[in-house]
Amino acid sequence: MADLPYRIDLKVRNNRLLKALVRAFPYIKPSTPAWAEAMDIPLGTLYELIALKKSAVVLGGYRVGEWTPSALKIADAVGELPEYLFDPALYGETPKKLSIEADERLLKGAGGGGRLMLESPAASLEKKAICESLEAALKTLSPREEKVLKLRFGIDDQSPHTLQEIADFLGVSRGRVAQIEKKALNKLRQKPRVEIIEAGGYEPPQKAPTPAPARRIWDDFNKI
Repeated sequence: MADLPYRIDLKVRNNRLLKALVRAFPYIKPSTPAWAEAMDIPLGTLYELIALKKSAVVLGGYRVGEWTPSALKIADAVGELPEYLFDPALYGETPKKLSIEADERLLKGAGGGGRLMLESPAASLEKKAICESLEAALKTLSPREEKVLKLRFGIDDQSPHTLQEIADFLGVSRGRVAQIEKKALNKLRQKPRVEIIEAGGYEPPQKAPTPAPARRIWDDFNKI
């Protein structure tokens, strides 16, 4: 893989707590010092809870495992349960800083506000399952039909192409591309290929439930 031109350093924060603070104090300019003052919480404590550097539960003594007074005070101030705001898993081995390599497309996706929305591991696995199921379905088509659908829906490069663009690329008429697309979609709606989609590329066991990600692919094709 080629080296990407940019490196982005990210700080990991408790997003649930930050959003709860913004909702609870709409009249305050969002900042840790202003929130700490409004709740009468030590600035350092609030900062460490936001930055996942300080546990929200007591770690020693006879009160071990109980919520700290600061955590309870914050939860009461923002109107949320401490279990929601301070998931113990967040304050364990969660990395506090991350670095990712990026290209121009990822930077542009951040928008003017400089916000990057990264996929969670669960979302990434679900996306992978969808892609694998879709690839299995497309492999049942002819090479040209597969190529047309991939270009039409931007499956490989995330950039859908028009009928005319595909026609120019393949050296055929726009009408011919439309015919190939229609024929390919009709093939995917046929039952033998439905089973391939539903099984994620494998023969499904008898009476097995359809995997949700693969089912959504089939639903999407039916809507086209």
